[in-house]
Amino acid sequence: MFLKRLKIPDFKVLQNIDIEYERHDGRPTYPVISLNGGGKSTLLQFIFTMLHCSFDAERQFAVQNLLEGYEPKGAVGEKQLFAQFVLEIERDGVKEDMELNFWVEPIVKGVIQRAMTVEEVKELKEAHEALLILTDLKSLGISGFLAIPQPQIIQALQDLAITDFEKQLALHIEKNISNPEAIWENFLNFCTLTFKHLNFRNEKELNYDISILNDISYAIGNTINFNSEITYILPNLILSYDYNYDYWNPTSISNKIYLAGPRTQVFQFLDKKAYELLFEQIEGKSYEQEIQEVKKKLPNFFTYEFASSQMILDLFKAARDNDFKKALETGEYGNQLNLTKNSLHDFLRGKSISIDGDITKVIFNDLISGKEFKARDFSHGELKKLSIFVWLRHLVPKGSLVLMDEIDIGLHPKWQYEITEELKEWGGENQYLLATHSPQIIGAAHYKNLVVLDRIDEGNHSTARQFKQPLVDVDLNTIVERIMGAQYTPQAVLDLHKKYRKLVEEAKEETPEGKKLKAQILEYESEQSSFLQEMKFFIQFRD
Repeated sequence: MFLKRLKIPDFKVLQNIDIEYERHDGRPTYPVISLNGGGKSTLLQFIFTMLHCSFDAERQFAVQNLLEGYEPKGAVGEKQLFAQFVLEIERDGVKEDMELNFWVEPIVKGVIQRAMTVEEVKELKEAHEALLILTDLKSLGISGFLAIPQPQIIQALQDLAITDFEKQLALHIEKNISNPEAIWENFLNFCTLTFKHLNFRNEKELNYDISILNDISYAIGNTINFNSEITYILPNLILSYDYNYDYWNPTSISNKIYLAGPRTQVFQFLDKKAYELLFEQIEGKSYEQEIQEVKKKLPNFFTYEFASSQMILDLFKAARDNDFKKALETGEYGNQLNLTKNSLHDFLRGKSISIDGDITKVIFNDLISGKEFKARDFSHGELKKLSIFVWLRHLVPKGSLVLMDEIDIGLHPKWQYEITEELKEWGGENQYLLATHSPQIIGAAHYKNLVVLDRIDEGNHSTARQFKQPLVDVDLNTIVERIMGAQYTPQAVLDLHKKYRKLVEEAKEETPEGKKLKAQILEYESEQSSFLQEMKFFIQFRD
């Protein structure tokens, strides 16, 4: 799978985002660059949440958390584009484009009191007809209600029943058919339980006069298109989607979307209460614990940390099983186990990682002395690279969209260059979107793969910018200035340059002030610096 285009008209800091990606052989990294707070982490988390969590009821809590506080523009019932993804899907060796659109529709506020999952939405579709019928029946009053043939009432209530309890209630009405007052009372209870189950109104408001029933019917009937694929219903909006692909399989898409980030990152798909745990423990619970709990619910969510011994053992067991499977199919054992062993053995310079014969213990050794050591003897950068390697090799299937935030943290600049090549080696068929502040990672990518999020509206929003032609140079200074929008010379030095240049232009460089400024400049750079060489040439030309 390959993300070819992404549109986000308006979400938090992101404004009028329209990004197009192309494949470039051997260049699978796609850096996303912005100032702090410019939206690069939001962009990656948005993609992950919408594509990984929207189609699975057990993951949709993440969609609800992401959308908390979001207010769609426009009138009630007005459908608006929320996001558009153009994905290249390979099926039977043929690559085809699929357009996946997410839509939001504002709805009447104050009617629906809580978010509803996709399963509840299915119940809601059935309940809509029930609401209309119940409204008509209740408006008849007891006399009109009891004038209807009893078998028709019983059948209608059984057809409308949403829960097993309500089906039992319909049977109870049947048993009390000779008691008209009991039937009417049970019918009213049925109405109450139905509406309480759907939780459209607070319990105190459950008087169910006709106006309230009509209000509810309007809210869910007149502003929801039940023919669309509804993903989520929130108290203020409906989130739906459509697509133009005949072989639509949401599971195959969501299972190939992965997100990795530092454990201290603010993840917007968490419950907002979790953010308080960033600063203090509450009732003995920490932010780290919250992250670990969410990772159990979102299998493709990963944080950079030491690859546990179990992850490494599982990597070897998977390689062994693949070799055994090949032996059954061809009569000859594969070499995955040896390749895995060699890749880990050569992974960290001067250190080896191996396992015992039973694949029950991970062993770390110094290559020179042979001395065994503990994980704490690794550097932070080594641990991070090891965790990424094991994660990509063990958990991420080929052809995935891998979103990685702050991958450069803890890595030496040399390793930052190398990590782009290593990502290709560890999973070259993947597409890597990298939110980064590293000029090394930016410089190693194809220029068409770069996305810069520029601040607009006095810094309140960001929009995307891409490059149609390569830079004149790809040295770090050019990248820092032209792509990252930063100075590559300290401001204090720039101020000294400016003052000294003015004195040179006024032929005052030999004055006490001029000599003092030059001495201050020489505390930062040598006589051979480009600036002082430029001043020397200017003086010679001037004189």
